[in-house]
Amino acid sequence: MTRFLGSRNTSIKGFLFFLILTTILAVLIKLSKTYTTTLQIPIQVSDVVIDKTVQEITPQQLEAAVTMSGFSLLRNMFSEPILELPFSKLTETKPGTYNYTLHKTAQPIAKAIIGDFQTETLSHNTITVVIEHFEQKKVPIKSKLSFAFSNGYDKSAPLQLSPDSILVTGTSTKLSKINEVFTVQKTYTAVRESIQDKIAIDTTGLNALIDPKNHTISVIQDVTKFTEGSFSIPVKIVNDTEQRIQIFPKNVNVIFNVSLEKFEAVKPENFTVISNFNTHKTGDTFLPLELVAWPKELLNVRLATKQVRFISIDK
Repeated sequence: MTRFLGSRNTSIKGFLFFLILTTILAVLIKLSKTYTTTLQIPIQVSDVVIDKTVQEITPQQLEAAVTMSGFSLLRNMFSEPILELPFSKLTETKPGTYNYTLHKTAQPIAKAIIGDFQTETLSHNTITVVIEHFEQKKVPIKSKLSFAFSNGYDKSAPLQLSPDSILVTGTSTKLSKINEVFTVQKTYTAVRESIQDKIAIDTTGLNALIDPKNHTISVIQDVTKFTEGSFSIPVKIVNDTEQRIQIFPKNVNVIFNVSLEKFEAVKPENFTVISNFNTHKTGDTFLPLELVAWPKELLNVRLATKQVRFISIDK
């Protein structure tokens, strides 16, 4: 029985050996044959000078019908061919537009496809390349910072960005769409003291280049403690050429916030409130008020009342 099993195993091994050998021979025979196939070859431009960039290639890929052995076909299946056109070989037909004429035996095709082959047909004989120059443009930097101040505190001066503008580099097409850049978003909470910080420029989706050393900027936000003040300000009537109206009340309160150190410097004469008679409507007995002058360092400047009553006096 043991002898029978040993003989049977030997027969199976011999069968498998001849099966594998036959399969290998069949594959080798097929690979040695010649085939005609169509290869899809992406196109790219190489050795582009540093101040230029490729904007468009037409067509983006070339279809080449080639005749080659099965061995070469197999090798190209595992290594996608790429048609590289040297920038120095392009012919400029008009500013920014270049052409390259392809022949069946063109060197770029010979470099793109692995092994021996013969080109039968090409889908395109002329490749058009659009190339743009890199340019620079100075654009302002805008803040995306927000501040939540503690009660009684506020900014005492506008936010300072340093630098407040930046050079961006890109093609003229892309730069025409960039009119400003922004900082990253950041929120400062419970602010009671002046802030000095370094903030990054948001380059997400910018489609332009910024010198790496300019990717962060300095920000300064002066903060101080504020107090609320108010003055009773006389209302000036304008456009009452005949001086025939009287208003009630004649004074209105102006309310404002001011930093503690500047409180004493604020005087009632720094404010001007007017009532324009030309704005009255027929049959109406009220005139709107307008605050037209106040110290610019004040915050939240407002009128306690928005209008006054008036009466006409016959003369």
